[in-house]
Amino acid sequence: MDPIDRAQVLVESQTEKALTDAKRALQTEREILPTSPDCQDCGEEIPAARRLAVPWASRCHYCQSEAEMASQRR
Repeated sequence: MDPIDRAQVLVESQTEKALTDAKRALQTEREILPTSPDCQDCGEEIPAARRLAVPWASRCHYCQSEAEMASQRR
């Protein structure tokens, strides 16, 4: 096997490993995140970073802030 063939085998192996790792990470993220990625108030998608940081979040950051401010005004 010449160096080019060895390099191609190595690249294919690394690519397959990266794809497997990405699929595993995506599956883990789906298990952690809430079932609905959409804000209950505005319907926009809750960013993945927020859903990872606050898995129980049912509102986007903006709507959650608005709800908290409305609650404080009462």
